[in-house]
Amino acid sequence: DRSKSVLLAIIDKYIESELSTLVDTYNYICRKMEANQFSNQQVLTIDNLRKEFNMLMSSHTSGTASNNVKNESNVSHTTNKTYNSSMLTVKYRPLSTKDFAGSEYSVNVLFNWLKEFTQKKNEFEAKKDDDDWIWEYDLDEEDNEQYVLENNNTMLVTGPSGSGKTSAIFACATQLGYDVIEIHAGQMRSKTKILQMFGEATQSHRLPTTQQQQQQQRASNITPKKNKRKRTVANVKKGGTNKSSKKKKGSKKYMHDNKNNFAPQSAKKNSSLSLILFEEVDQMNYFEEDKGFFDALKKLIKTSKRPIVLTANKMNATLENLGVKSQYFPQMKLSKIVLKTKLISLVEKIRIDVVDIINASRLYNNDIRKVLLALHFWGSSSSK
Repeated sequence: DRSKSVLLAIIDKYIESELSTLVDTYNYICRKMEANQFSNQQVLTIDNLRKEFNMLMSSHTSGTASNNVKNESNVSHTTNKTYNSSMLTVKYRPLSTKDFAGSEYSVNVLFNWLKEFTQKKNEFEAKKDDDDWIWEYDLDEEDNEQYVLENNNTMLVTGPSGSGKTSAIFACATQLGYDVIEIHAGQMRSKTKILQMFGEATQSHRLPTTQQQQQQQRASNITPKKNKRKRTVANVKKGGTNKSSKKKKGSKKYMHDNKNNFAPQSAKKNSSLSLILFEEVDQMNYFEEDKGFFDALKKLIKTSKRPIVLTANKMNATLENLGVKSQYFPQMKLSKIVLKTKLISLVEKIRIDVVDIINASRLYNNDIRKVLLALHFWGSSSSK
């Protein structure tokens, strides 16, 4: 026990020394190398840095950190190894806008857009409630397009590689309770494929969770369901059956449950909000497999009731013609990259000097993704 306590004291002393050096380095970079963007309010103190380190340590060693992406499995974080095999670029994605290391203004614009869209969506859904009766509008094509356009369902995020575009999107989505359906450049994104994946799904605000999809699939495989005529309010009162008739604009639909209560046919319990993310859309014209992507995208923009976010390194004529909102993310500051990378290295128990982080950042032109990847492979090789 005594040897263990001595070892812990040595580790604490080492961490305290590294944090002290990091404070001096960060403030020096801000004052000397980023003087035109520096203010006295940005001065970093050892107490604030210690709090930030402890929060990062507790959130990523207790397994509480999560990444809400639909197409990749979460990797559990363990503390019994010197180095964790999870990719640092994914493991340390910010969980809220306040944790984002890039442009504060840009991430706030993105957050406010998604928040406003969510609020309008909630207001739209609230109109379906009438005391204990829940109903839904039968919108025609014109109403649907007007609703979508009024809510500005698409945002284009531009900026150089490593400026934090994807991290900002995940931070905003996590903070507002969205799951991210990510379609990256390594996937086929042709017109047929995109419409097959999202053509009908975008008509709903929510997507069923993976568990719900599995339950629905098992149920359909066990017993085929017979088509039953839906009961309306008028027919329930009369005790009759519902005759098929053409729906009118603004009409209400009801479904009778087993407890003699009426519930909406479209109610989906335990479903999660979903955001569609298309990565690097400015690269679409270079691959034959992605032919027709923008035709499919324009159709989704006109019909989707779920938010769509596009990322691109540069704006071009094709993207400008989409006519959607856009926000530019500038390259990250050297001071922020050094601060974030060094704190991650301390949490992951990777020994690296601040000077090496500065040199790596300069080498990769302040691309934080490449810096973290370099740290990942450095830690992976040093732990062997």
